[in-house]
Amino acid sequence: MASMPPYSRFERIIDRTTGLFLAAGLIWLPAMMILTVGDVFGRYLFSAPIPGSRELNELMLLSMVVFGLGHCHREKGNVKITLLSDFLPARARAFLDMSAGFLGMFISGTLAACSFIAGIDEFYVHTSTDMLGIPLFPFKFILGAGCLCFFLAILIDFLKAVHSFFKVLG
Repeated sequence: MASMPPYSRFERIIDRTTGLFLAAGLIWLPAMMILTVGDVFGRYLFSAPIPGSRELNELMLLSMVVFGLGHCHREKGNVKITLLSDFLPARARAFLDMSAGFLGMFISGTLAACSFIAGIDEFYVHTSTDMLGIPLFPFKFILGAGCLCFFLAILIDFLKAVHSFFKVLG
């Protein structure tokens, strides 16, 4: 019987976390649809659009997209071009996967850190949307949390690539 990799429990936790983040992001979808339909009907039937509907849709879309990043990565929903890597030996493929994982973790980790820092700045500056005056700092934290979840999802694939790289060596 093959032993379980040391990161398998961590992987299950990340899978649950990305699933919860996805559910939190999908909560906004019906609200966006209702708001858009109401805005269109108000605009064309009564010449009275819903004030601030565009701002609300932008904020809800941000939440929906960033909360789905980690789950999309875990489900292999991101585009991956394997035209050349399919012909490489297993060790070279594992090295490329490690490199891509490291780069992805660097980018998503940097985005998460910068978003949290921007959220703290926005909290003290009190920046808000133009029309409705909705504070922007919570959405910076949402962006940071989504990027952090994406980072953790990439980390799992990175650990798998490292494991497979050293498994091929030995």
